[in-house]
Amino acid sequence: MSNNGGTMNYADSPAGIAGIEGRENVGAVLTIGRKPDNGRGFPIEKDRLHIVNPIENAQKVRTHHPAFRAFNNADPKWRQSVNGQIVHATEAGCFQYSLRNQQAPGQPVHPQQIPYCLGNGERARRWTGSEFIDIPCPGDKCEYRQKTAQGKPSCSPSMRFLFRPIWPETSTMPSPLFKFTSNGWNSVRNFVGLFKQIADAAAAMGFDDYSLAGLNITLTLTEQTNRALKSRFPVMHVVATDHPVDFFARQLEMRRLMAERTRVKVLESPAMVQITGPEEASTAAADYRQNVPPTIDGTFDVEDDR
Repeated sequence: MSNNGGTMNYADSPAGIAGIEGRENVGAVLTIGRKPDNGRGFPIEKDRLHIVNPIENAQKVRTHHPAFRAFNNADPKWRQSVNGQIVHATEAGCFQYSLRNQQAPGQPVHPQQIPYCLGNGERARRWTGSEFIDIPCPGDKCEYRQKTAQGKPSCSPSMRFLFRPIWPETSTMPSPLFKFTSNGWNSVRNFVGLFKQIADAAAAMGFDDYSLAGLNITLTLTEQTNRALKSRFPVMHVVATDHPVDFFARQLEMRRLMAERTRVKVLESPAMVQITGPEEASTAAADYRQNVPPTIDGTFDVEDDR
């Protein structure tokens, strides 16, 4: 930084802030059911999907998102599924899951409402009241995984999934990044199964360097029955509407075309791109622009099969 007569030269000034990391922007949250307007009691309208604001109001309720009135006001039978697309390259970028204990009975609560304990069945990180410590995770044998007098363990699975919704061409609803969360065993298993299916297909093709961006999916709300408890509960299913083998084959073909037929050189101006190579290079570049998976900034939340 230089000081010239008490003025600041911003070109030489320090930029950025050490320790600050970027946060994934959430545009909306997809939920199964919703909290009552007063924020009290159990979720209602669990027979349909809701698109709500990512930020809670003073009553700790995520209200219906105004940009999605057409969806939220539709007949419940039309609110059973949402089509979408993965916009992250890796599974870790769009899907996380673990065991989570938000608040254990009789144990200290974190001042910032960070979960009391997070684990994976082998190791866990737990709040002591003054710091987090790493401990072995007992898994099914953990005292907090056992049913309480109220019937529900304080430790349960927790997942988060990010995707971009895809609406019919006639729709005027936006497509920000959505977030969907769940603490239901069946829903978590379904999402784990999706990524296993994709990974298995990639392995079968000998494809170890691939991107998930652009994979089309459908999330569908269903109900399952617990015969022992004589109860029904909502479960979210997710399927890839692109066949994984076809999806990866398209990626391989696109990479081959671009490697063989084009050389793209970015000039000084980021707005200028020079393409050189054989005569058909321009055709290959056009094909690439039409088929490259879109990247979109923008997230969803759900409570389901308990």
